[in-house]
Amino acid sequence: MLVRNLLALSCLVLTLGLGGSAFAIGDAGGYDTNDDGQLDVLVLYDDPGPYGDLGGIYAEMMMNLMGHFPAVEVWSVPVSEYAAGDMMANEVTFYIGATYDSPLPQAFKDDFWTTDRPLIWMGYNLWQISWTNWNDFVWEYGFQHWFIAGNDGEGEATDFYRYVQYKGKELPKFAWWNTDDSTFVNDPFVGVPLIYDPTLVTTHASIVHSGTGDAQPYVWSAGNLTVWGDIPFTFIHERDRYLAFSDLLHDHLGIDHPQTYKALMRLEDVHPNVNPTDIRNVTNVMKEDIQRPWTIALIPFYKDPLGYYNNGNADEFHMNKRRARPWRRQINRAKRKGATLELHGYTHQYDRIPNPYNAVSGDDFEFWDYNNDAPIPEDGYDYMASRIEAAWALLARRNWVTWAWEFPHYRASVFDYLATEEWYDTTYQRVVYYPYEVDLWGDIYSWNEIFNEPQTDFDWEAATVTVAGDKWGGQFYPYVIERDTYGQRIIPENLGNIEPPEFALGDQYVRVVPDLLANADANLVNRCAFASFFYHPYLMQFPEIEDAGGPEALRELVQGIEAMGYEFVDGSAL
Repeated sequence: MLVRNLLALSCLVLTLGLGGSAFAIGDAGGYDTNDDGQLDVLVLYDDPGPYGDLGGIYAEMMMNLMGHFPAVEVWSVPVSEYAAGDMMANEVTFYIGATYDSPLPQAFKDDFWTTDRPLIWMGYNLWQISWTNWNDFVWEYGFQHWFIAGNDGEGEATDFYRYVQYKGKELPKFAWWNTDDSTFVNDPFVGVPLIYDPTLVTTHASIVHSGTGDAQPYVWSAGNLTVWGDIPFTFIHERDRYLAFSDLLHDHLGIDHPQTYKALMRLEDVHPNVNPTDIRNVTNVMKEDIQRPWTIALIPFYKDPLGYYNNGNADEFHMNKRRARPWRRQINRAKRKGATLELHGYTHQYDRIPNPYNAVSGDDFEFWDYNNDAPIPEDGYDYMASRIEAAWALLARRNWVTWAWEFPHYRASVFDYLATEEWYDTTYQRVVYYPYEVDLWGDIYSWNEIFNEPQTDFDWEAATVTVAGDKWGGQFYPYVIERDTYGQRIIPENLGNIEPPEFALGDQYVRVVPDLLANADANLVNRCAFASFFYHPYLMQFPEIEDAGGPEALRELVQGIEAMGYEFVDGSAL
């Protein structure tokens, strides 16, 4: 079976290139100053210049994480549109300095000195305020912006401030030496402060230089101001400082959550041609010692129209055919032993076209034209409805019910992500985000409206979606997101999957059991910690692949996650 981890880049935002701790009982937290049960949050971002669209994507990603908090209402606007008093009209403000030296409006700079409400500053441009009023700033906050650190050295020997230290864990920023074109891929830039009065400054996380070992503050606060040395949405990966932001976001919003440790396992790409013995072996591991809950990502119709795995002869059959009887028997057994079902497409492939590999279920995309990096020609409501409802008809004949939806290879058009709520109120996936607008009968809805006012009765059949530009950001989640900027509820998958060198697309995508365990260990920094991974059943056929194949590798992963204190839970009950 051809194995592809096709959307690994969606957890590394490669297209982008570049608080206080007071709590109160209540969903809206300690910063709900008007005590209305809702926390009003403003996210400001840079938007001018050739890379101005990145700020909007970062703002979307930040809003998505705030979807973890049901009582938060958050609006994102370009800082160029800031109006006097906006900081005081909101209970918490974030500024994303995505563009170096992008001009800040005078009203924003004036209100910086007026507000006493929490302000979280990320990335560039603090110097436009701190250097203009140098003495006043140092007197008030006890530090000053010093310099922006970048790469040191050349080629594969490049060093930079890389290792974020938070809650006793090391969270490295992404770095990859591309041997194909001899380039070093990373985001090295970080703002370094000069501390004048340590009694006024609290450091929440530090960052260590990969060459010299020098340590500097990475996240620090003074008074109502919290500063992040960079923007933790660039090149995010499963062990990144993004995890520290996901945890500290609770503090930034003043909303605490009790510490929890939850694990999820999803058996991926389970179509009717999957070997029933592989499913049985996975079930046996998951019920050893105790019966653990887990999820099967079901593809009800198998297609190989070009005969890629059948000596050139077309092959297809769905889950209710006699040929699938042994497969059904193992699915039913798995359900009796703790498995639940989610829908992972109808065929998980597209027509008779290699998209991009072989047109076979499980290998190719179903809702995205990978070859042209665009929506498929027939993308829209009718296509989506026909695929999901055809799958439902097959499932209904066995009284099988799927509790969540997962796009094949996590990839679809913005319209498809938005319209998912028509059929499923919960998804279990990673997501690709674009800035967008929805036009319904002449009414225009931005991602702000969709996030804050989910359109549960939206007529998606009549809606038109416009995407702004071609820049996108891929995002995974370390905890449950009750709503994102597409209006989805998302169950997290944040560890990745076992992908041995024999099947990986490249060295940067290789993950074996120790890698996933390291990812799970890093996620312990989060107070709402999840260790959620997916596993391909064909790996059961390769016990000789160390730390990847056969029952022993899965057993090692499951038991290793439990040894850290995580407990496997039922995703459908979250």
